[in-house]
Amino acid sequence: MKGPLSPSAVKRAAGIVVAALFILAAAVVLLSRGSAWLAEIRATEWRVDLLPLLLSILLLALSYLLTPQGWVWLCRAMSCDASRRELRSAWFVSQLGRYVPGKVWLLAGRAGYLRSRGMSMKRAAFTTGMEMLLTMASVGLVVFASVWWVEAGRISSHVRTLSVVSAALFLVLPLLSPVQKLLLSRRARGGSDARAVVPTATIARAVLLYSGLWAARGASLFFWLIAFRLEGVEPAMVFLATPLAWLAGYVAFLIPGGIGVREGVLASLISVTQGRGPLLLLLFGQRVVLGLIELVTAVAFARHMRHLFGSAGRRNPQSGPTDPARRREP
Repeated sequence: MKGPLSPSAVKRAAGIVVAALFILAAAVVLLSRGSAWLAEIRATEWRVDLLPLLLSILLLALSYLLTPQGWVWLCRAMSCDASRRELRSAWFVSQLGRYVPGKVWLLAGRAGYLRSRGMSMKRAAFTTGMEMLLTMASVGLVVFASVWWVEAGRISSHVRTLSVVSAALFLVLPLLSPVQKLLLSRRARGGSDARAVVPTATIARAVLLYSGLWAARGASLFFWLIAFRLEGVEPAMVFLATPLAWLAGYVAFLIPGGIGVREGVLASLISVTQGRGPLLLLLFGQRVVLGLIELVTAVAFARHMRHLFGSAGRRNPQSGPTDPARRREP
C-alpha cells in the first residue's frame, strides 16, 4: 500500500519521532547537567601515561580487525567460496552502514555481497542474521562471567536482572540447529538448503571468538581510562559494562552507531573519582578513535571489493555460484 499511511511511511515517521525524542532527551540532560560536567572537566588535572594509552589503542584495533573472522567462518559454513580477504573486505566496508539510522545498510551490505557471490537471498540474510545472534550470545556469556566478579555493593538489582536476561541469550545456542533447518527448508525447490546448516563446532568457535573480543574491548577501555589517570575505575564493572553498552546501542537501532546511547550506558555503570564529566569526555574520545579505525580499515580494504564496487553487484564471472541449490538449477 502506497500513500501517507503505507508501512514504509509509518516506519519513517516513527523513526523521525524516536530520533527527535532522543535528541530532546539529550538536550534536557545537557542543559541540566552540562554545566556541572564542564566544571568537573575543568577541575580535573589532566595527565597522560603513554604506555597504557598505546596498549588501549592496540587492543581496540586488534579486536576490531579480528571481529570479521566469525562472519568468515559462518560464510564458509554456508558454502560461500569467496576468499577470506574478500569476505573481510565486505565486512569492513559494510560496517560503516551502522552509522546510517536504522542500521539496515549494515545488514543489507553483507547480505548483498553474499548475493553477488551467488548465494540465495534466504541463505544470505540468514548468515548475516546468525552473526548478530551469535554476537548477542557472546554478550550474554561475557556479562554472565563478569557479574560474579563485581562486588555485591557495586551493582544494583536492575543491572543484575539485565545481566541474567542477556546471559539467557547464550541458552538459545542449542536451538539454533533446528531453527536453521526450519528456516532453510522453506525453499520451493529441493531440500539442499535444509542440509546446509552451520555446524555446532562453528557456532561454538564463533561465540568464543566474540567473547574473547569483548574481553579485549573491556581491557582497552580500562587502559584508556587509567591512561588519563582517572581514579576509582573498577575493572570488573568495565568488563561488564562494555558488552551491555553495545547491546543497548544496537537495540537503539534508529540512533546512528548507537552514539550517545552506549556512552550513556557506560557512564551509568562505571564510576570514577573525578566525576561523570571527565568520564563522558574520555568515552566519546575513544569513540572517535574507534571511528577512525573503522574508516581507515574500510578504505584500506575497499579495493578488494570487486563485487560491490565497479561491478554493480554482479557476480564474478570467473567464479561459479556458491549456493549448492543454485548449482542444481538448470
